[in-house]
Amino acid sequence: GLKMVFLGLESADPQSLKDYGKKITTEISEKAIKVLHSNGIKVLGSFILGNIHDTQETITKTIEYAKKLNIDIAQFSVLTPFPGTKFFQNMMKENRIFTWDWKLFDGAHSVITGDYLKPREIQKMILSAYIDFYRQGKQISNVWGFIRKFVNTHVPFINTYKESYYQRRRTPLLTKKQSTVQQQRTFS
Repeated sequence: GLKMVFLGLESADPQSLKDYGKKITTEISEKAIKVLHSNGIKVLGSFILGNIHDTQETITKTIEYAKKLNIDIAQFSVLTPFPGTKFFQNMMKENRIFTWDWKLFDGAHSVITGDYLKPREIQKMILSAYIDFYRQGKQISNVWGFIRKFVNTHVPFINTYKESYYQRRRTPLLTKKQSTVQQQRTFS
């Protein structure tokens, strides 16, 4: 059955939710999480920090919101304009993208200038978010339990796949004799 859901909760700030095109409120998210938990389903909540209008207060509010929600696992990412998106086009028009080093367009590094925070401040707040959230004992055990289940479930599958892959590489599809016969038939 269903064990875990990934929810894009994004922010506790109504303006950020509007900017992200989210048509939900924090109250709706809270109710959804309660329903999921009451049905034995764990919640991985994702949050985006570094909206161009974010301040230290709005980011702190989002971090506190993440802790209050009683979600099992949290992911905090920096708002990143990916090529091909409307957001990317808007950031280019507004001349907010300050680097073209594509390695930094990874959700962990700030690549746009905001109205109130410097990129370095946003990255420090991401680190703070993880520390504050996972400082709570329950969340640490949830993460280790998740990792343990992932390893127990997926590592055997990955090992089987690797063995199959390497076995196929060691075993030629055609012997040299079969290959020569096929080539001769092709040219006849």
